[in-house]
Order: sequence, then C-alpha cells, then structure tokens
Amino acid sequence: MRSIVKAKRKRKRTFHTRLTQVDPTSTIIVHGTWANDEDWWRWGAEFPAYLDQHTNDVYKGADFFSWSGGVSHKDRTEGGKALQRWVVAHPTEKLRIVAHSHGGNVAFLASHDGLKIHTLILLGTPIRTDYSPSMKNIRYIYNVYSPDDGWQTAGAEPYPRGEGKTKGQILPEASDNLKVGGSHFDLHTSSLWKNYKLERIIGTLSTMSTDQELVLRQELLILRLREGDRQERLEAILDLARMMSTNAAPVLRERLENDEPSIQIYAAYALHRIAGDKRGVPILLYYLQGPNKDLREGAVYALGLMGKGILPDLRAALAKAPHSASIRRIMHEVRKQ
Repeated sequence: MRSIVKAKRKRKRTFHTRLTQVDPTSTIIVHGTWANDEDWWRWGAEFPAYLDQHTNDVYKGADFFSWSGGVSHKDRTEGGKALQRWVVAHPTEKLRIVAHSHGGNVAFLASHDGLKIHTLILLGTPIRTDYSPSMKNIRYIYNVYSPDDGWQTAGAEPYPRGEGKTKGQILPEASDNLKVGGSHFDLHTSSLWKNYKLERIIGTLSTMSTDQELVLRQELLILRLREGDRQERLEAILDLARMMSTNAAPVLRERLENDEPSIQIYAAYALHRIAGDKRGVPILLYYLQGPNKDLREGAVYALGLMGKGILPDLRAALAKAPHSASIRRIMHEVRKQ
C-alpha cells in the first residue's frame, strides 16, 4: 500500500514539474488587427521560420498565442489580458515578442498588467497617446517603422481608427527607432529583414552578455549613422560619443568628409572624444569664422568640449587670424578647464 502511495506521489510531482517547466528563452509573434485568421505568423510559415534561424526559440506548439484582432480598444485590452494569461501558462525566463501593427499595443497593455518582456520588437505599431509601454516591465524595445507605411499612421492619426490620438511613428521609450522602407505588410517578411539586417536585434537571449548587448546597441547606432535622416544621424553621433565606441570611428570620418555642416561639427567632436582624432579641428575653425551664426555656435561648443589638447591648433589658427575674437574666446575657455 505504501509503495502505491509513493508511486502516486512520484507521478504527481513529475506531472507538476512538467506543467511548471520554465523555458530559458522564448520568442512569440503577436499579430495585429484582422490578422487572427492569417497564417504568416503561425509556426510553419516563412517568417517564423526565418526568425527561428536566428533565435532557435520561436514557439512551435499548437497552442500558439492569438487574440481576436478586433479593431476596438476593448478588443486590444482583452488581447493584452489574454497575452498575460498565455505567458503565465507558458513561462519563460526571457521573453521576446515580435509584434506587428496593433499587436504591439496589445503587448503594451499586457506590460501594464505585469507581463515581463525582455525584448519587444514593434513592426509598424501605431504610436498613440492612449497606449504606452510599462518600462519597468520591458527591458528593450526596438521600433521598426517605414515612412511608406500608410496603415501605421491610419491607426494613429485622426482617422476613424486613430481617434485623433497620434504620436507619430517614433516611440520615445524605444531603445532604438529603426527606419526602413516598404509597406505595412512588408515589415513581417524575411526579405525586408534581410535587406535592413534586422536580425541584429534578435540575438539569442540566453547567450547574450551585457557586453554583447552593448556591441549590438553600437551596431544599430552605426547603422543609423549610415542610413538615418539628419536628426537620426545627429542623435546617433552623440550616443556613440557617450559610449566611446571606437568601432564608429571609420563611419564618423566618412560623415566628417561627406555630410552637411551640422553633422560635420558633431562628427568632429565625436572623433576627438572617441579616438583622439583631431582631423575635424580645421573644419570647426572654418565654421567658427564663417557667416552662419548657428554653425559658429556649434563650432564654439564642439571646440570647447575638446579640451586643452587642441590649444596648439588654436594658437596656429590665431597666428593666421590674429584679430579673431572667436578663436581668442575659445582659447580662454579651454585654458580655464
């Protein structure tokens, strides 16, 4: 009799262990509006298989997550609660969510219900005032957007679906806002991901150290510096300078030689900070003595940040332009440091 009881207890513990098994990492896809009957996000389709080549952890079970795909706020709220319940039933130490369109807002809502998300990748998610991430529960957000995506803005701007609650295409809380080309529906294709090297943002979570995460961040910023618009390039330069990213030096030198004046000023400062490279100093001195007030002020600021190491360059410039009040001003400021 005792042996039978022990056997039952053993079976019970084994069954309990199976039910509560926690996967180290897991990647799931959360579809958007009206896509619950589509196949592109289900395991066996091309896009999940592509993701799995890089993550090795895309969920492959038959009981995959899905929500109604309804168009109302109530539908999304219920979707967020359903996502939270699904993850509780399928626990993982590090959860990655790839969310298309309003699937991203479903994930936002779930984060406010306490869902812990290591990495959230948004694909054309409408950025609205009534949906925001709970950053205490999300470690990284990558917001992938396309200026050619009319559906994203239709879900955010003052159209019937947007309800006048737009915040545009940029998510302020994102670790990075990645601009690509293509339509709303191209965003969940492997061809677009390959073209823009988006696999960089889905490195294997279980093996990614803090140093590797830093390298990934730098790579994304360098990509933005190469391909972003003016504001994105400016922000990328400042971030890379703060991170002391020596890997960015070659691209900064390209920007210094071939970009517009404001980018050249930022690049000159960043090169000096990161690599001690003073090749941008003559460019700064040129703008310092030019007619454009904004460029003069930018050059003053950049030169002032470079410190006493540029005093010989300033003396040489003053010898050529002895009446330059701007150069004298910079020399005075630098000497005080």
